Amino acid sequence: MSDIVLFKLPAGFGLPSVSPYCLKVEAWMQIQGVAYTAQQGDLRKPRNKKMPYVLIDGEQVCDSHNILPRLAASTGKPMHQPQGEDKARAHAAMVIAQESVYWALVYARWTMDSGWVHLEPLVRGLLPAPLRALLIGVIRKATNKQVWQQGTGRLGPEFVWERAREDLDSLSHLLGDRAYFGGEQICDYDLGVWAPLASIHLGPPDGPLKDAVAGHANLVAWIERVDALRNPS
Repeated sequence: MSDIVLFKLPAGFGLPSVSPYCLKVEAWMQIQGVAYTAQQGDLRKPRNKKMPYVLIDGEQVCDSHNILPRLAASTGKPMHQPQGEDKARAHAAMVIAQESVYWALVYARWTMDSGWVHLEPLVRGLLPAPLRALLIGVIRKATNKQVWQQGTGRLGPEFVWERAREDLDSLSHLLGDRAYFGGEQICDYDLGVWAPLASIHLGPPDGPLKDAVAGHANLVAWIERVDALRNPS
Protein backbone atom coordinates (compact mmCIF):
# COMPACT_ATOMS: atom_id res chain seq x y z
CA MET A 1 0.00 0.00 0.00
CA SER A 2 1.34 3.42 -0.96
CA ASP A 3 2.14 6.01 1.69
CA ILE A 4 0.27 9.15 0.59
CA VAL A 5 0.53 12.63 2.07
CA LEU A 6 -1.63 15.48 0.73
CA PHE A 7 -0.36 19.02 1.16
CA LYS A 8 -3.13 21.56 0.77
CA LEU A 9 -4.53 24.93 1.72
CA PRO A 10 -6.60 24.87 4.91
CA ALA A 11 -10.24 24.01 5.40
CA GLY A 12 -12.84 26.74 5.29
CA PHE A 13 -16.49 27.48 4.62
CA GLY A 14 -17.46 23.94 5.65
CA LEU A 15 -15.22 22.29 3.04
CA PRO A 16 -11.90 20.45 3.47
CA SER A 17 -10.03 23.23 1.68
CA VAL A 18 -10.68 26.76 0.48
CA SER A 19 -8.86 25.84 -2.74
CA PRO A 20 -10.98 24.07 -5.37
CA TYR A 21 -7.95 22.19 -6.69
CA CYS A 22 -7.06 20.91 -3.22
CA LEU A 23 -10.72 20.01 -2.76
CA LYS A 24 -10.69 18.07 -6.05
CA VAL A 25 -7.77 15.87 -5.01
CA GLU A 26 -8.98 15.26 -1.47
CA ALA A 27 -12.50 14.42 -2.63
CA TRP A 28 -11.04 11.87 -5.08
CA MET A 29 -9.23 10.09 -2.25
CA GLN A 30 -12.26 10.23 0.03
CA ILE A 31 -14.57 8.77 -2.62
CA GLN A 32 -12.09 6.06 -3.61
CA GLY A 33 -11.44 5.07 -0.02
CA VAL A 34 -7.74 5.83 -0.21
CA ALA A 35 -5.82 6.09 3.07
CA TYR A 36 -3.87 9.34 3.30
CA THR A 37 -2.72 11.99 5.70
CA ALA A 38 -3.30 15.69 5.08
CA GLN A 39 -1.07 18.57 6.07
CA GLN A 40 -1.18 22.31 5.52
CA GLY A 41 1.14 22.99 2.63
CA ASP A 42 3.99 25.45 2.26
CA LEU A 43 3.96 27.14 -1.16
CA ARG A 44 7.75 27.29 -1.17
CA LYS A 45 8.09 23.50 -1.33
CA PRO A 46 6.23 22.20 -4.42
CA ARG A 47 8.14 22.42 -7.70
CA ASN A 48 5.35 24.42 -9.35
CA LYS A 49 4.84 26.65 -6.27
CA LYS A 50 1.14 25.81 -6.18
CA MET A 51 -1.23 23.75 -4.06
CA PRO A 52 -2.03 20.95 -3.86
CA TYR A 53 0.80 18.50 -4.13
CA VAL A 54 1.17 14.98 -2.82
CA LEU A 55 3.96 12.72 -1.73
CA ILE A 56 3.43 9.16 -2.95
CA ASP A 57 5.98 6.92 -1.24
CA GLY A 58 8.16 10.00 -0.85
CA GLU A 59 7.88 11.16 -4.49
CA GLN A 60 6.46 14.64 -5.03
CA VAL A 61 3.64 14.94 -7.57
CA CYS A 62 2.27 18.40 -8.41
CA ASP A 63 -0.87 19.69 -10.17
CA SER A 64 -4.24 18.02 -9.71
CA HIS A 65 -4.32 17.01 -13.39
CA ASN A 66 -1.23 14.90 -12.82
CA ILE A 67 -2.04 13.83 -9.27
CA LEU A 68 -5.26 11.92 -9.95
CA PRO A 69 -3.86 9.43 -12.51
CA ARG A 70 -0.79 8.89 -10.33
CA LEU A 71 -3.02 8.16 -7.35
CA ALA A 72 -5.09 5.76 -9.45
CA ALA A 73 -1.98 3.91 -10.60
CA SER A 74 -0.33 3.75 -7.17
CA THR A 75 -3.47 2.63 -5.31
CA GLY A 76 -5.01 0.43 -7.99
CA LYS A 77 -8.30 2.29 -7.50
CA PRO A 78 -9.06 4.19 -10.71
CA MET A 79 -12.39 5.88 -11.16
CA HIS A 80 -14.69 4.99 -14.04
CA GLN A 81 -13.17 6.04 -17.39
CA PRO A 82 -15.90 7.23 -19.77
CA GLN A 83 -15.41 6.71 -23.49
CA GLY A 84 -16.53 8.33 -26.74
CA GLU A 85 -19.27 10.94 -26.41
CA ASP A 86 -19.46 10.47 -22.64
CA LYS A 87 -15.77 11.30 -22.31
CA ALA A 88 -16.06 14.29 -24.65
CA ARG A 89 -19.01 15.68 -22.68
CA ALA A 90 -17.32 15.22 -19.32
CA HIS A 91 -14.05 16.70 -20.56
CA ALA A 92 -15.84 19.73 -22.03
CA ALA A 93 -17.63 20.29 -18.72
CA MET A 94 -14.35 20.16 -16.82
CA VAL A 95 -12.73 22.70 -19.15
CA ILE A 96 -15.65 25.12 -18.72
CA ALA A 97 -15.52 24.74 -14.94
CA GLN A 98 -11.75 24.96 -14.47
CA GLU A 99 -10.87 27.51 -17.16
CA SER A 100 -13.83 29.87 -16.78
CA VAL A 101 -16.13 29.31 -13.79
CA TYR A 102 -13.12 28.90 -11.49
CA TRP A 103 -11.89 32.38 -12.40
CA ALA A 104 -15.32 33.87 -11.69
CA LEU A 105 -15.01 32.34 -8.20
CA VAL A 106 -11.54 33.82 -7.74
CA TYR A 107 -12.89 37.19 -8.87
CA ALA A 108 -15.83 36.92 -6.45
CA ARG A 109 -13.57 36.11 -3.48
CA TRP A 110 -10.41 38.10 -4.15
CA THR A 111 -11.44 41.07 -6.28
CA MET A 112 -14.89 41.89 -4.93
CA ASP A 113 -14.92 43.36 -1.42
CA SER A 114 -18.10 41.38 -0.67
CA GLY A 115 -16.10 38.18 -1.08
CA TRP A 116 -12.79 39.34 0.34
CA VAL A 117 -14.41 40.10 3.70
CA HIS A 118 -14.99 36.34 4.08
CA LEU A 119 -11.66 35.17 2.67
CA GLU A 120 -9.34 37.69 4.29
CA PRO A 121 -9.48 36.18 7.82
CA LEU A 122 -8.46 32.77 6.43
CA VAL A 123 -5.58 34.23 4.42
CA ARG A 124 -4.48 36.35 7.37
CA GLY A 125 -4.39 33.26 9.57
CA LEU A 126 -1.82 31.65 7.25
CA LEU A 127 0.65 34.49 7.64
CA PRO A 128 3.24 35.02 10.39
CA ALA A 129 1.85 37.52 12.88
CA PRO A 130 4.59 40.16 12.55
CA LEU A 131 4.12 40.36 8.77
CA ARG A 132 0.35 40.02 8.41
CA ALA A 133 -0.42 43.71 7.99
CA LEU A 134 2.24 44.03 5.29
CA LEU A 135 1.68 40.77 3.41
CA ILE A 136 -2.11 40.59 3.30
CA GLY A 137 -2.37 43.46 0.82
CA VAL A 138 0.57 42.19 -1.23
CA ILE A 139 -1.01 38.74 -1.61
CA ARG A 140 -4.40 40.14 -2.60
CA LYS A 141 -2.78 42.44 -5.14
CA ALA A 142 -0.72 39.58 -6.62
CA THR A 143 -3.80 37.37 -6.94
CA ASN A 144 -5.81 40.12 -8.58
CA LYS A 145 -2.94 40.64 -11.00
CA GLN A 146 -3.33 36.99 -12.04
CA VAL A 147 -7.09 37.52 -12.48
CA TRP A 148 -6.33 40.55 -14.67
CA GLN A 149 -3.73 38.71 -16.73
CA GLN A 150 -6.09 35.77 -17.23
CA GLY A 151 -8.70 38.20 -18.56
CA THR A 152 -11.57 37.93 -16.09
CA GLY A 153 -10.35 40.92 -14.10
CA ARG A 154 -10.61 43.16 -17.16
CA LEU A 155 -14.35 42.59 -17.63
CA GLY A 156 -16.06 44.23 -14.66
CA PRO A 157 -18.59 42.47 -12.44
CA GLU A 158 -21.63 42.55 -14.71
CA PHE A 159 -19.72 40.89 -17.55
CA VAL A 160 -18.11 38.36 -15.19
CA TRP A 161 -21.49 37.29 -13.81
CA GLU A 162 -23.09 37.17 -17.25
CA ARG A 163 -20.34 34.95 -18.62
CA ALA A 164 -20.58 32.73 -15.55
CA ARG A 165 -24.33 32.39 -16.07
CA GLU A 166 -23.71 31.30 -19.66
CA ASP A 167 -21.10 28.78 -18.48
CA LEU A 168 -23.44 27.36 -15.86
CA ASP A 169 -26.29 27.16 -18.38
CA SER A 170 -23.98 25.13 -20.59
CA LEU A 171 -22.94 22.84 -17.73
CA SER A 172 -26.58 22.28 -16.85
CA HIS A 173 -27.37 21.27 -20.43
CA LEU A 174 -24.32 19.00 -20.62
CA LEU A 175 -25.37 17.22 -17.43
CA GLY A 176 -29.03 16.96 -18.38
CA ASP A 177 -30.73 14.17 -16.46
CA ARG A 178 -27.59 12.06 -16.13
CA ALA A 179 -26.28 11.06 -12.74
CA TYR A 180 -22.78 12.31 -13.64
CA PHE A 181 -21.16 14.13 -16.53
CA GLY A 182 -19.62 10.91 -17.87
CA GLY A 183 -22.74 8.80 -17.48
CA GLU A 184 -24.05 6.74 -14.59
CA GLN A 185 -20.76 6.51 -12.68
CA ILE A 186 -18.60 9.27 -11.26
CA CYS A 187 -15.30 9.95 -13.02
CA ASP A 188 -12.26 12.18 -12.59
CA TYR A 189 -13.82 14.82 -14.82
CA ASP A 190 -16.77 15.17 -12.44
CA LEU A 191 -14.46 16.22 -9.65
CA GLY A 192 -12.85 18.84 -11.88
CA VAL A 193 -16.31 20.36 -12.28
CA TRP A 194 -17.54 19.69 -8.77
CA ALA A 195 -14.73 21.42 -6.87
CA PRO A 196 -15.33 24.97 -8.15
CA LEU A 197 -19.11 24.56 -8.25
CA ALA A 198 -19.27 23.16 -4.72
CA SER A 199 -17.03 25.99 -3.54
CA ILE A 200 -19.52 28.47 -4.99
CA HIS A 201 -22.67 26.67 -3.84
CA LEU A 202 -21.55 25.75 -0.31
CA GLY A 203 -19.34 28.73 0.53
CA PRO A 204 -19.45 32.53 0.45
CA PRO A 205 -20.09 35.03 -0.90
CA ASP A 206 -23.80 35.27 -1.57
CA GLY A 207 -24.57 37.07 -4.79
CA PRO A 208 -25.01 36.61 -8.54
CA LEU A 209 -22.52 33.75 -8.90
CA LYS A 210 -24.04 31.69 -6.11
CA ASP A 211 -27.53 32.47 -7.41
CA ALA A 212 -26.52 31.28 -10.89
CA VAL A 213 -25.57 27.86 -9.54
CA ALA A 214 -28.69 27.65 -7.37
CA GLY A 215 -30.81 28.41 -10.44
CA HIS A 216 -30.06 24.98 -11.94
CA ALA A 217 -31.78 22.21 -10.00
CA ASN A 218 -29.85 19.45 -11.78
CA LEU A 219 -26.48 21.03 -10.91
CA VAL A 220 -27.46 21.46 -7.27
CA ALA A 221 -28.63 17.84 -7.05
CA TRP A 222 -25.39 16.68 -8.70
CA ILE A 223 -23.24 18.77 -6.30
CA GLU A 224 -25.04 17.18 -3.37
CA ARG A 225 -24.76 13.70 -4.93
CA VAL A 226 -21.00 14.01 -5.25
CA ASP A 227 -20.71 15.49 -1.77
CA ALA A 228 -22.61 12.52 -0.35
CA LEU A 229 -20.08 10.16 -1.96
CA ARG A 230 -17.25 12.18 -0.44
CA ASN A 231 -18.81 12.45 2.97
CA PRO A 232 -21.47 9.73 3.48
CA SER A 233 -22.18 10.83 7.05
